[in-house]
Amino acid sequence: MLSSVASRANAGAKLAEVAEDCGLNRATTHRLLQALVVNGLLERDRNGSRYFVGFKLVHLSELALRRFGLEAATLAARRRIAEATGDTVFLTTRMGTRMVCSARSEGSFPVKVLTLDVGAMRPLGVGAGGLAILAFLDDVEMNRIVGVVSDQYPAFNLDAARVVQLCREARARGYSIDADTVLHGVTGVGAPLRSADGAVVASLSVAAVSQRMTDERIQSIGKMLQDEARNLSQELEMMAAGSGRAVDADKS
Repeated sequence: MLSSVASRANAGAKLAEVAEDCGLNRATTHRLLQALVVNGLLERDRNGSRYFVGFKLVHLSELALRRFGLEAATLAARRRIAEATGDTVFLTTRMGTRMVCSARSEGSFPVKVLTLDVGAMRPLGVGAGGLAILAFLDDVEMNRIVGVVSDQYPAFNLDAARVVQLCREARARGYSIDADTVLHGVTGVGAPLRSADGAVVASLSVAAVSQRMTDERIQSIGKMLQDEARNLSQELEMMAAGSGRAVDADKS
């Protein structure tokens, strides 16, 4: 339905046109279109005879661009980390109270830890990547999110109190650690990635079999992730500044 309406973005789409495109009767089409309007995904003209894409799609497209933009921007860093550690590197992106695995890069170590497929979602606070995002939000936002998703934590061998504790520990050291919690035998380390305005929008993390993750190695990987995340945040800031200058030049 969204595609049908979007294909007629200029003139707007009529109910009959959408029904024909989707192979539905008019009553069903009207009911579903109304639901999309209520949720801001579509809008109707003043006469109520034509449908247009809604304002909420702009916000969703920005989230999509953020995800896929970060995938490209972090590729070189993920490859460097995977080559240096031999382990799997994950890029996880914040989506409200949840995180999505946006990309992963595999190292050369024979035993691969592939705990997340690209596109997989989890509540914030789960795994090293999710902890790295949640821990470095401000206290108000962190506590709000924990309250919203707390009923989902037991499925990952966690509870709200434990998540908050892990977040405090991550803040103190500058990176998160998930040792044999979500999955026994797997240890992850994660660092937050900030956007040009300083907001935590994603994280980089490394996951490996726990036998490889000595305290010394965890510290080394944590430092590596912090350095790469800091450099990436600076690059994103420079890109945003350059884009802003370009827009100003166009306006002038």
